Amino acid sequence: MKSKILFLGLVFLFFLVTINLLSKSVPKITEDEKILAIASIKEQSGVKDAAIKQEDEKVSLAIIVEYGTSKERAKELGENFVRLVKTFSQDVNPEKEIGRGIYDYLIGVYYPNNKEIVMGAKASIARSITW
Repeated sequence: MKSKILFLGLVFLFFLVTINLLSKSVPKITEDEKILAIASIKEQSGVKDAAIKQEDEKVSLAIIVEYGTSKERAKELGENFVRLVKTFSQDVNPEKEIGRGIYDYLIGVYYPNNKEIVMGAKASIARSITW
């Protein structure tokens, strides 16, 4: 009888731990954090506008740049934007490499007519953006 109660207790504990692990969600990027990152990227040469959207652990970043911006410059701006978001949010701060973190990023850089220049992605476990 004691072994059955112990077994049921262990099963119950296992379910509680599992539910707790599954229910943990990533922190939301606050409006203030978004404002700081957007204001900082807009200070960079050639940037006209920027936006951040978050759905759970997926963070979408968009940058509108001046016509004539090269792909290399667009990639640089995209990487800078990810670094800014990581710095101002609760994500892991970047170092020499952008590094791993808690969010998955999708980064798009566009001309004012919405024509895509570059699109990149960085999974939370990745150390850099794949363009």
